[in-house]
Amino acid sequence: MSPAPAESPPQLRADAARNVRRIIETASRVLADDHSAGMAEVAAAAGLARATLYRHFPSREDLVVTIRTQAFDEFERLVATARLDEGPPLEALRRLIGGIIEVGDRYRFLLAEPPGEPKGDPRRKREDRMRKPVLALIERAQRDGDLGSDLTPLWGTQTLAALIDAALHVINDGQMTPADATEAVYRTFAVGFS
Repeated sequence: MSPAPAESPPQLRADAARNVRRIIETASRVLADDHSAGMAEVAAAAGLARATLYRHFPSREDLVVTIRTQAFDEFERLVATARLDEGPPLEALRRLIGGIIEVGDRYRFLLAEPPGEPKGDPRRKREDRMRKPVLALIERAQRDGDLGSDLTPLWGTQTLAALIDAALHVINDGQMTPADATEAVYRTFAVGFS
């Protein structure tokens, strides 16, 4: 007869996964409010012992890389599910800008971090995947006459990315709400690219 099974490891893995999610959510919020916050502040805000935090993330850099990876994952999902080929192109553009700013606002503390690579695919490969549907949207808007055709779609994607980056900095500085920044990016891009 075999002995009774020991405590189930999957429960421990589920607890660990919950802790990791809690740490990432809390750290994103804490670091957005105070970029200089350290691991002790993150652990306290998450309601976890520092040892638990360090077991999952041996350093602040490890935590930031994981958060950066999650941010990239969310941006990719957003672009992939934004239905950029549906409805009038400028409505799709407004949806896209609003979604990107919403996600970017949650991770705005990354603006002050040194650039780094997310886990998995390199940053460049991820950016290329996200750029393709945006290029197609800009091309469609140009074909429909909603955007001017004298500038290339690639220039459009680069300009849009720069405007969104500027908007996230302005939001981070408390000078604009995400809704106002979304409208400002949309109007600046639509008018400037007409």
